[in-house]
Amino acid sequence: MTIEEKLKEKILEEYKTLTNFVKHTNLKYTTVDSILKRGIMNSNVQNIIEICKVLNISTDELSKGNIVPLEDIKPIEQNKDMSHLKAYMKAFYKLDNKELTDSEKELINISIDIMLEQIRKQREKIAK
Repeated sequence: MTIEEKLKEKILEEYKTLTNFVKHTNLKYTTVDSILKRGIMNSNVQNIIEICKVLNISTDELSKGNIVPLEDIKPIEQNKDMSHLKAYMKAFYKLDNKELTDSEKELINISIDIMLEQIRKQREKIAK
């Protein structure tokens, strides 16, 4: 089962239809439908963050192909390879001398996670 199929299953489990789900987001039906059809890795990161926020699931885990409720995530279980990179990024959470908002910070973290997942997939292809 693809991550998009798992995501759609989670949406339908909680909201019964995509239409009902979209009513709880700031997204259009066509946007969500497109994400589920063309893939989350080809989607706007902010849209993925919105979907995860409404479903209360981990964006980090979603980028790894898993649907994991936020309450099941323990901060200590961060990927150790990533923790130093994210800590480094947090030291620079300013843009044009202005503090970043929480959603902008989350966007940075998710972008890092997505990039690393793409690197993992490239390595897997090379290894085959």
